[in-house]
Amino acid sequence: CPSISDQEKIIRDAEDKYLQQLGLGRTSSDIAHMLGTPSVHIGNALKLLELSENLNEDDRKTLSYLKDNFEYMDRLMKLNSILDFSKQSKKPICLANFIRDYIDKWRSFGSNTFRVEFDGDENALKAKVSANSDALMIMFDCLFDNANRHGFHKKKSPDNEMTIVLLSEMKDGAPYIMLRVGNNGSPLDKDFS
Repeated sequence: CPSISDQEKIIRDAEDKYLQQLGLGRTSSDIAHMLGTPSVHIGNALKLLELSENLNEDDRKTLSYLKDNFEYMDRLMKLNSILDFSKQSKKPICLANFIRDYIDKWRSFGSNTFRVEFDGDENALKAKVSANSDALMIMFDCLFDNANRHGFHKKKSPDNEMTIVLLSEMKDGAPYIMLRVGNNGSPLDKDFS
């Protein structure tokens, strides 16, 4: 038999050839681009349903659940295709309202292995920041998912908690917002470096 590295190259070449026959590329941006059209159609259908006056309260809860999960899936595609968020448009966002909204959405697509506590000082809770909402959502997806995977997924407990605190500060004569995120879940392995 050829060496392991040669065998891996043979498999890789065969995969590339097969993907070329399908007209696909290897990059995640190609896949995100291909999924873009059905993603837009699904998003539009969910928006139309949201406008319907024929939905009862249970239907609206189900629709909200589907919408939150779809938006989460859409962000995961963006995470794999957008490498530089600095080029994305930014707008003023009340960070506290954004975080509260995210916590509500997390209950739809995230994990129920922990509760989330959120607080901050008076100035920080009113502050607006200039940000790209997709980038902020992805940042919180990563923070919450990381807490779930590394802190809580092995042990469900009513004591599991993630805390988010917003604090305002003055630094060099300019106002700053500090975001503190922590959890009381299992620490990293002792041999982790």
